[in-house]
Amino acid sequence: MGKRNNAYKKKSRKSVIKRIRSENLKRKRDYISSSSANEESIMPMQNESTSSKQNVNDNLDFNLIIHMNSLISLLKQFIFSGCNKRWDGSTTIKERNGLYIQLEFMCNHCGFLTRLYSSPKMRNGRRHEINVRLAIGGTLCGLGRSGIMKLLGSLNLPPPVQEHKY
Repeated sequence: MGKRNNAYKKKSRKSVIKRIRSENLKRKRDYISSSSANEESIMPMQNESTSSKQNVNDNLDFNLIIHMNSLISLLKQFIFSGCNKRWDGSTTIKERNGLYIQLEFMCNHCGFLTRLYSSPKMRNGRRHEINVRLAIGGTLCGLGRSGIMKLLGSLNLPPPVQEHKY
């Protein structure tokens, strides 16, 4: 009975991984087709640059770990569109769920708000892609929740979701 249950779990994990990969591929295709539709009618000579842009977009579809102070110092170098001044504002964490985080940046000069979402939601559910990937990756590596907590702690990342949600 145990072997049958393990085989079912492996089959289930593989189907989830396949579904995530196919959703990512579809999202890439949708993004590329919507962003390159206007470019194709401009000039035939630009086809080379369009294909290189598609390659760049494909290469940029990944998750990134970045230190918050680095992000804020980068923001301070940009001119905010609302007031045409360099950004000097506040950062607030509006939502946090596992590795998913929603940040809100507010300009102190003009009060303009903008948000940054660290991960999209899964197509058919409420869960965020980064948390699903963390759970699948931890399971595939044999870490379990306590191993994932140790790994994230060593990387100075927030702990994963609560035990009852894992």
